[in-house]
Amino acid sequence: ELLKVMDQVAESQKAGSQVAVNWSTQKDYVGTALVGVRNEQEAEELAAFDWELTDQEIQLLDDEIKRLGI
Repeated sequence: ELLKVMDQVAESQKAGSQVAVNWSTQKDYVGTALVGVRNEQEAEELAAFDWELTDQEIQLLDDEIKRLGI
């Protein structure tokens, strides 16, 4: 279910994996995010730092996480 919400958010932004990285780095309790890549295609994940989720998108993800008890 969480992946469905991430995909919903990604429709207006980028890939679901970028949404996950972006969401985590916008949290006050996260000081840094380490992203490792093995090839150029995986380097696209670094684009997660080029934009920000809206407050509404963050709330959608937070609500789903809370609903799932994660």
